[in-house]
Amino acid sequence: MKVLLLLAFAAVCGLASCRPQEEKYTTKYDNVDLDAILKNDRLLRNYIDCVMGKKSCTKDGEELKRVLPDAIKTGCSKCNETQRNGAKKVA
Repeated sequence: MKVLLLLAFAAVCGLASCRPQEEKYTTKYDNVDLDAILKNDRLLRNYIDCVMGKKSCTKDGEELKRVLPDAIKTGCSKCNETQRNGAKKVA
């Protein structure tokens, strides 16, 4: 269960790609319907499998996988308010 919550948190923080010059994550994925992902076992499983390296990733999944370590390491310090709220929702 903790792994699932961690991965769901990652989905929120990690759906943003990193912009190093601004030290913030992009807002490109801020309008993603997190409730729809969390309620859809197939979508959620695809993101989890992508991050865990068990399955190929979509472009969104690749971004999630790429920024996830940084988002976890920094406690989502590069997240904007929308992304933080999404992370709280998932956690």
